Amino acid sequence: MTNHSAFESGPPSLGAIVQDIAKRIALRHSAHALTIASCRRVDGRDKRGHDAVGRLANLDSEPGAMWRRRHSQAFSGAEWRSPPRADSQAPRRAILCRRSKADCRAAALRPYLGWKVAADLAATGFCARNRYDRWRKSHATSPRRARGCGRFGVRRACGRGQYPPRRAELFDPPPLVALFGVERIPTRAPLDNPDFAVADAAPAAILLDVELRAEPAKPDPLDLAWSLQPEEKRDLALALDAWAASGDAALGPERHRLRAALAAAYAARDLAPFWIENGEWRASARAALARLALAADDGLDLRAYAAPDAEKAAPTAADELALSEAIAAYALQARGARIEPERISRLVGAKTTLPDPALAVAEVAGAGANAGDALQAYNPSHYGYQQLREKLIELRTQRASAPASDGLYAAATGNVTQSDVLPPASKSKRRRAAGLAKASTSRVEAEIIANMERWRWLPRDLGEERVEVNIPDFELAVVRNGEVTHRTRIIVGKEATPTPIFSNALQYLIVNPYWNVPPSILNKEMLPKANGDVAAIAASGFNVSYRGGKLVVRQPPGERNALGRIKFMFPNDFSVYLHDTPSRNLFAASHRAFSHGCMRVDAPFAFAEAVLGPGSGWSESRVRRLVGGSERYINLAKPLPIHIEYFTAYVDEGGRIVLRPDLYGYSARVRKALGLGA
Repeated sequence: MTNHSAFESGPPSLGAIVQDIAKRIALRHSAHALTIASCRRVDGRDKRGHDAVGRLANLDSEPGAMWRRRHSQAFSGAEWRSPPRADSQAPRRAILCRRSKADCRAAALRPYLGWKVAADLAATGFCARNRYDRWRKSHATSPRRARGCGRFGVRRACGRGQYPPRRAELFDPPPLVALFGVERIPTRAPLDNPDFAVADAAPAAILLDVELRAEPAKPDPLDLAWSLQPEEKRDLALALDAWAASGDAALGPERHRLRAALAAAYAARDLAPFWIENGEWRASARAALARLALAADDGLDLRAYAAPDAEKAAPTAADELALSEAIAAYALQARGARIEPERISRLVGAKTTLPDPALAVAEVAGAGANAGDALQAYNPSHYGYQQLREKLIELRTQRASAPASDGLYAAATGNVTQSDVLPPASKSKRRRAAGLAKASTSRVEAEIIANMERWRWLPRDLGEERVEVNIPDFELAVVRNGEVTHRTRIIVGKEATPTPIFSNALQYLIVNPYWNVPPSILNKEMLPKANGDVAAIAASGFNVSYRGGKLVVRQPPGERNALGRIKFMFPNDFSVYLHDTPSRNLFAASHRAFSHGCMRVDAPFAFAEAVLGPGSGWSESRVRRLVGGSERYINLAKPLPIHIEYFTAYVDEGGRIVLRPDLYGYSARVRKALGLGA
């Protein structure tokens, strides 16, 4: 509507109203208001902004007079003119568009700053001079490099045959600088406005000492399309604009990206609400709010997202947006967005698949009264995860009423499958295991939540038939149709050479395998042990050769082969696999971290039968008959998924929580990342 503040002396004339409306239309291209006689913020970076200021300064009306009086000292009565186009200023701006071919400042966008940088570039020492010469050379031979430098005819100035201006011309200031005699640009403090932050003031505004104040632009009542929108959509549009453009630095970049994605989702559905209908919560909103209230049961932390009240009689547009944000955050956290697995260790190859926030909100909203179940489904559905979740709820309930019972925990020496007593020589590990057995309830809860988080790293579908390796438990299990059909002990990597964590698929077996000695073992262990004598290594039964000037050591099949008589292959980036071992006495130890990263299997031929499957025709005895002096391959009928996992807490068959030592320290890192303490 027309701003009548400029016509306080009396009713405005028709001409003044028309003139004022014309002024507003000319300035409407900017997104925020500039309180210089209620005109829009002048964007000094394009021609329209300069022309708009010129019309305002020369306006024969009360607003124009107020503007001239306010800036009389700087303006000095001179007319404001649009900046020159492709003439003397264009080459000066062009030189800055490719300072050192890439890192110069865009002079066409910042005339005065650009002029100062150009002058410094031409006048300073050796380094700057080299950049200046490189500019001349590149633009003389390849004028296309300067294209796209900016506005005001710079492209024509950068065309073929155009060279940088002479050194003397660089010190001629642009017209604005010459007009006002400005030596430097004054520094301006940030605007004190939480709703809007201006990156930098326009050069014209700085030169004229214009006081800027940014204000959110209000919808124009004269806009017919806006007035035809339902009030519900108009309220949501205003709330969405303030919510998505919030300048609160405490929110962080992730939160701002989340809000931007949700704002785009609302725009795509023509500002139709997800959760409010006829001024009331929909059934989907009430169901989703009920699930959000139980987020802690899944180890999620939504304290930073204030969910609205489900009992609120008349929810507002702000409540609508808050609910959408909380649901999107729940879905992201449920899929593992809080931690990037590779940051825990470079040997954690697990990958999380995060949902699209907008699609997650739409999916939950479309579930109606089942929205709570749809939201819960973003958590892992694996049986091991669900057991830990139930145990977490049970522990919290008991903690609220009475101290935890010792019957809830499996003693460190009483696991149903193996002993967990550590070797006498490892006193520190024995003390750590004793500490786990006596852990406080809150400490156990933190450990459960950390393990629940690692369940989120696994694929959503583990496979009906699969192999699961739990490193801290030193155990391997073959699962078919949800039942464990084979379980055996394994030896995993030492603390200094951890076994990586990832998912893959078993593809084939090799009986009588060769062992290609890895360069790390060759250089760090074998050569120092042999005092660098390659002949001594060859005399011990290894094949020694040189390929491309590099020493290659290979151990042939046999009883002394480090891989034993069989290995199980699932090609991966970590170059690890399952295999037999000649050192079978190591399986008697309870703490079995002895390898360089690969996993050694106890009773490997029985495991081979379990992997090949009951209908494959390969029994344990048939596989054993292949033992000899040459490699023999057995391909699986179809790849068998294998998941190498790291769980220090799980629920055993008796319903007790079992805690295992944190072999590689990964669990402590996860707890710290989740804010649960180290």
